[in-house]
Amino acid sequence: QYGMGGALLQGGKPVAFCSRSLTETETRYAQIEKEYLAICYSLNKFHQFIYGKRITVNSDHKPLVAIQEKDINKITSRLQRMRLKTLKYNFKIEYLPGKQMFIADLLSRFYINKNTMDDPEMLEVVHCVEMELPISRDRLEEIINKTETDHTLKIVKQFCESGWPNHKSQFNNAELKHYFKIKNELVTKNGIIFYNNKLVVPESLRKYMLQQLHKVHFGIEKTKRRGRKLFYWPRLSSDIENFVTNCGVCKKFSRANVKEPLIPHEAPELPFEKVGSDILEFNRNSYLVVVDYYSKWIELKKLNNKTVKEVITKLKEIFSTFGVPSKFVSDNNPYNSLEFKKFAKEINMELSFASPRYPKSNGLAEKAVGICKNMLKKCEETNSEIFGHLLEYRATPLSGLDESPAELLNSRMLRTTLPITKTQLKPKVVNINTEAVKQRQKKAKLYYDRNAKARPEFKNNEHVYIKNDQNSNWRTGKIISKGSTPRSYVVCDEKGSVLKRNSWFLKKAGTASITNRRSTIDSNIDIDETNSTEQGSDKVENSVDDKVENSVAVDGKVENQSEGDNSDGGSDKCKNREVNSEPSTKRLKREIKMPIRYKDYV
Repeated sequence: QYGMGGALLQGGKPVAFCSRSLTETETRYAQIEKEYLAICYSLNKFHQFIYGKRITVNSDHKPLVAIQEKDINKITSRLQRMRLKTLKYNFKIEYLPGKQMFIADLLSRFYINKNTMDDPEMLEVVHCVEMELPISRDRLEEIINKTETDHTLKIVKQFCESGWPNHKSQFNNAELKHYFKIKNELVTKNGIIFYNNKLVVPESLRKYMLQQLHKVHFGIEKTKRRGRKLFYWPRLSSDIENFVTNCGVCKKFSRANVKEPLIPHEAPELPFEKVGSDILEFNRNSYLVVVDYYSKWIELKKLNNKTVKEVITKLKEIFSTFGVPSKFVSDNNPYNSLEFKKFAKEINMELSFASPRYPKSNGLAEKAVGICKNMLKKCEETNSEIFGHLLEYRATPLSGLDESPAELLNSRMLRTTLPITKTQLKPKVVNINTEAVKQRQKKAKLYYDRNAKARPEFKNNEHVYIKNDQNSNWRTGKIISKGSTPRSYVVCDEKGSVLKRNSWFLKKAGTASITNRRSTIDSNIDIDETNSTEQGSDKVENSVDDKVENSVAVDGKVENQSEGDNSDGGSDKCKNREVNSEPSTKRLKREIKMPIRYKDYV
């Protein structure tokens, strides 16, 4: 801290020693500068021994190895001057732990205490500045005036012209302390401050410079690289990052979110305890697909139409064979209708809905739909019936298990057109290996999460950006409440529509305020109760959240919110509404209001 020392070794044996105390100025050097100063001192001291020879310098300060290999213009000015003093020597720096440098460490601690004068070359710096800003005279005068009125830069300018204090502890301003560290690289010309040929921007002009930097809306890294080449001020990179992050245009056209870590469905303990369902479309025909989470047994029923009544009829046929499941996982349409909820309540079946536009959360049902669709395509190609394909699927062992869906569900093998013995057809208890299933889930999660990134949860009334499904752009919105399922949120967009979205469709809006095109989203928001078929363009999208139970049912089907609509019917924004704490069992009604022309009449 207060001294330095060195030793000249040949064949591992000492030849000469040197040490001295640091001057008052040198004690304030950065640690890396002190270490390089010790090398400069030792090389100069042993000049008669080492000049003209290739030598190795051992140092216990590892960053010096990289500093020595850098270009001289990429290090600090003080280190540049030290490098220039060592150019006449042919040496390389190698790292050696301090515990192995006995002699040099001893000499640096027990140094020779004598009065040493500061090296003039290390104190005096000559700048050669030949620079002109290729800007208009008005802009140049504005920069000069803003620099003169900027409280911090005004002081920095005075110090550059008259000299800096010896200690930075005299400053209370954090920016002044920062400029003190780079005082040797600061110069002034015509009333403007430069740092390494880059303009030091006054605080009042920084927002304008950021706007000009980001005028073409490049990304954060490109804007940073551009800004670092042209300007300088403390926390420049941080300011650029915040500015680009809060840019509405960049947010609107930004990329989709990175996937989040996988949340596996909880494996059921009993057959047909938990099932998933979805609607399949093939050749203008609709099919109901039901899959058992335990056995992976698939049921495929053709629908005459997609009304809730038809779906309930087909489900009753399936439940009469296998029993009523405890939990039913599905998408929203048509399962989130009032009629289907009433049916589920009658048979004591719990409903769980996937977030709209996010089929990944109902992955097993989507996989079953894909399997059935492939079967139907092959049936059409071979002119065969679907029943044979379903039979073979149910009799074939599952991937990673020795049992088939039929064995797991019915504890017996199915007889097909393939030969089989009666012994094999006899029923026997089959217990699924729960540990094996859990291990498979863990392995799948491990592979899935390799490119996943966890994101913090959103808070109520937080401003966000919502992904538009139609053009993949992002629009402004606000969080109303958290949904009943993981990563699900009830949000209100800039048009006033209340939607339920998975967090994959949401991005934080940052600290910048969000201004809507037509109205401001208030803090208390709920479903627009002026919704009707006459208005048509402001229908409420179905939600699985208990707080957003209301829906519009027409001919047994639930109509979802049209995100692209922007008619006058949707002009009533989400203003001053409260989320219902109790589930609603009534249809939405129009709110009757007195015409404004009668407000003066009794």
